[in-house]
Amino acid sequence: MDQRRLLHLDRSSGRNPIKLIDLKAEQLIRLSALSAFLDSCPPSAIAVSGGLDSRLLSTLAASAKGHFTAFHLSGPHITQFEESHAQEFLASLPYSHSSISIDPLSISQVAQNHKDRCYHCKHALFSLARQKVSKNFPLIIDGTNASDLSTYRPGLKALQELHVFSPFAHYGITKQDIKDIAKAIGLSDPAQPARPCLFTRFPYNAPISHKQLHHVALLEDQLLAAGWTNFRVRILSGSPVLHHASPLNLSLNNPTHLTPILVPSLSGYWDK
Repeated sequence: MDQRRLLHLDRSSGRNPIKLIDLKAEQLIRLSALSAFLDSCPPSAIAVSGGLDSRLLSTLAASAKGHFTAFHLSGPHITQFEESHAQEFLASLPYSHSSISIDPLSISQVAQNHKDRCYHCKHALFSLARQKVSKNFPLIIDGTNASDLSTYRPGLKALQELHVFSPFAHYGITKQDIKDIAKAIGLSDPAQPARPCLFTRFPYNAPISHKQLHHVALLEDQLLAAGWTNFRVRILSGSPVLHHASPLNLSLNNPTHLTPILVPSLSGYWDK
């Protein structure tokens, strides 16, 4: 990894001192390969959700020699709290960015919420993104990482069909690598919990309505604003239920008045 470019990024962004020495040798090798790709890739559009993976990818791109833009796919599947967080991050990038609005519930296969829902949703989202950005940015890249390849993610098939390139996955960079690299370069909130889209709050084969989705979004935003982390407001038998993994949440205000259910870990989807 070219440390001079990372140091330039660090000084210009006001982040903490870079500590690449904290990275393992194999992590530095993978990071160097990623850096070389970002230096030499064709003009590329980076999908930014606001999560840690896409924030790190677009931040590293900011110090690379390639030509980049960023785009965010907004819609009712994302809470307003998270939307604002994503927009704030996009505004901090030194290259162009845009928001692309879409309502995935307008796609019947998504609204019906079968187990391949994510495939149809990703296909629609990234097909629209390609229409919007392909003229000047022929390559679309995203933050899918190597750890994602070992979990149930039907959306990966859509990304492959649409020729979306996932450099973290390609260069073997795992979720733990991403956390470690983010910390090493001083990226804010390197332990940011994953926040999969709101469709994952509904059990498979239970149709999703705009009203239910809006209700879940309001409840989750209230909890996020109160400082809650690692939780999901699930819809079970038509009613919201508060699942969460961290007992630390119990010391915080609960504006939703939902009774929390402790679970050992959280899944982003209903396959467990």
